Amino acid sequence: MIKQIQLVKMDKNDWQELQKVSIETHTDTFEPYNSPEIMDAYLTTAYESKKLQRELTNPNSRFYFVKVNQEIAGYLKVNVKDAQTEKMGDDSLEVERIYIRPPFKHQGLGTRLIQEAEKLAHEAHKSKIWLGV
Repeated sequence: MIKQIQLVKMDKNDWQELQKVSIETHTDTFEPYNSPEIMDAYLTTAYESKKLQRELTNPNSRFYFVKVNQEIAGYLKVNVKDAQTEKMGDDSLEVERIYIRPPFKHQGLGTRLIQEAEKLAHEAHKSKIWLGV
């Protein structure tokens, strides 16, 4: 089967899908290393609906779903200016999140999202890209 890979810029109306994918991927990655209480506390605050809505409407942040055959496989979040999680300067673009849903791992989607971040940095005349972790 031919895979159709598509990047779709999110808007404020995508917060519920963003929340769902965020919780799924974060849980898959970190649940084995944390207690249920720690996981619940983090997921409740990090992916709270109003917080995600604010992030989606921040003009210095951009979110993109990566879709495979029209199904959401993950997403990319990039930040510039004061949206960066650390002060890295106006010539920098932060890749804050690359989240890939478990069934779509090991298919080159993370590479595709990094390439998109590089393209966005180039278009915005940024001389540095950094990964916020």
